[in-house]
Amino acid sequence: MERHLTLVVPGLFRAPPPEDTVPAPRAPALEKLLARANPVAPDAPGAGQHGLSAQTGEALLCALFGIHATGVDDLPVAATTLLADSGVSDGEWWIRADPVHLSPRGAGLILGGSELLDLSREESLRLVAELGQVFTPDRWRLQVLQPHRWYLRSTEPAHIHTHSVDEVWGRDIGDYLPGGPDARFWHTLLTEVQLLLHVSPLNAEREQRGRPPVNSLWFWGGGVLPRVGQGTWSAVWSDGPLARGLGQLAGAGLHALPPGAEDWLQAADAAGAHLLAFEPGPAIGQRGDGTAWRQSVECFEQRWLSPLLGALRAGDIASLALYSERGTGRRLVRTDLRRWWRRRRPLSCYG
Repeated sequence: MERHLTLVVPGLFRAPPPEDTVPAPRAPALEKLLARANPVAPDAPGAGQHGLSAQTGEALLCALFGIHATGVDDLPVAATTLLADSGVSDGEWWIRADPVHLSPRGAGLILGGSELLDLSREESLRLVAELGQVFTPDRWRLQVLQPHRWYLRSTEPAHIHTHSVDEVWGRDIGDYLPGGPDARFWHTLLTEVQLLLHVSPLNAEREQRGRPPVNSLWFWGGGVLPRVGQGTWSAVWSDGPLARGLGQLAGAGLHALPPGAEDWLQAADAAGAHLLAFEPGPAIGQRGDGTAWRQSVECFEQRWLSPLLGALRAGDIASLALYSERGTGRRLVRTDLRRWWRRRRPLSCYG
């Protein structure tokens, strides 16, 4: 029984800024894999001529299922995560409209994702009702499936290019507003939304309780459900809606993300290509928090990488591949572990 495992770990190389004095993580197994593995071959899922190098976690996952952005249009993240969240596969054009908090910094506005808001479902539904002046039912459908994941359906598909919340987190939104032929309309829509949220009774209540207001929505990931080839992956192990939606489209078995490698080795009793995807976002450390990043990398090393290299050495898995949104995908087979002359290098060399 041959099991091939591919790990997708967004944020793995999201090192702290140079001025951060936090020591580098202790990760000998990870450094060994990176030193002795090969760039993913061109015929591997989602790989290019020199392996896969995606700039966001969402782009990485989509590429591993053979989905790439075309022209100025987005990757169809919203329709795919909607499938995972609700089972809806209606062929309509959907875009994510996630609640966010914008805070002033100098002349700009810095985006903080919905994880900071701690929204309840009841609060989300109240805000949607307050936004009814903008999103009229004859053209729009604004739907809350998770307090931090909102979906907007438009009867008129848009040609825009957007950026995910994770990509913009902690940055000035001025450089990340929608672009493309229909960008001006979406800029106006965003302004109207922000004006309504500024006078929201619910936001007034939240501020009285010392909670940050929901003062904007973030539009991203518009499109219709993509076509995904069947049989790309035997099983997908993830708690993230994008990975699970893509796995459902590909006809793969869907499983929750196990606590660690030992649990996965016991549970994954079928041969084939297994994709194990951590959810894009602050899974490996918090954005800009060097200490949290170091601790998360070391935890990933202990729970996953070290046991998996042992399993590869013992023949319990036939190959191990690793992707992050920065750097090239790398694949390791048992004989590659003997490349003692390939010296380990610090993680900063791979960012």
